Amino acid sequence: SAIHGDNQALLDKLENYSRDNLGKDSLWQFQDTKNIKDDVLRSIFISKLNSIYQKDIKYHFECLTEINDLPNIDLFDLIRIIGIAYDNALEECEALKKLGARTVEINSMLYQSAPNKLEFEIKNTCRKQLSTNKLHQEGITNKANHEGLGLATVKKIANKYHNVYIAYSSNNGYFTFTISIE
Repeated sequence: SAIHGDNQALLDKLENYSRDNLGKDSLWQFQDTKNIKDDVLRSIFISKLNSIYQKDIKYHFECLTEINDLPNIDLFDLIRIIGIAYDNALEECEALKKLGARTVEINSMLYQSAPNKLEFEIKNTCRKQLSTNKLHQEGITNKANHEGLGLATVKKIANKYHNVYIAYSSNNGYFTFTISIE
C-alpha cells in the first residue's frame, strides 16, 4: 500500500522496523512478492511465506514476472486455493520434522506468461509416495482423524470454472501441486 501512495519514507521506516525486529535476513523472504501488483493476492503470499519462515523450514519463492492482470477467477477463490496449497505443504513439512527428517523444504512459484493467464506451483517434501488419484475426493485424507479436506475443497472451487486446471503428483519424496488459469 505504501508503494501505491509513493511514500518512500514509510517504506524506509517499515524496512528499518523489519530489520530491527525480524532480523536483518528476514526481508529477502518477500523480495519477489513486489512483482504481485494486487495487494490482496500479495498479502496471502507474504503471510504464508512468513509462516514457513517462522517454522524454520527451508523454502524458496519465485515470481520473476509482474502479475498485473488476474485471470477470470474470483480473487477470494484463488486466495483460498493458494492458502490450502501452502497449508498442506507446511503441515506435511512440520510432520516430517517431528519424525526427525533432516531436510524439509517448500518451493513455490507464481508466473504470468500473458494477460489473464496465471500459474502457481508449490512443491514440498513428503513422507512417502502418495496415491494422488484419490486425494481430491471428499473424505479422503492423509491426515489424522480425517481432518484433511483441502484438496476436495480445491476441486470444488476449480469445478466452478471452465478455465482452471489443477494437477498434483507425488514422486521421489516430493508432492507437487499446480494450478493453471487461462
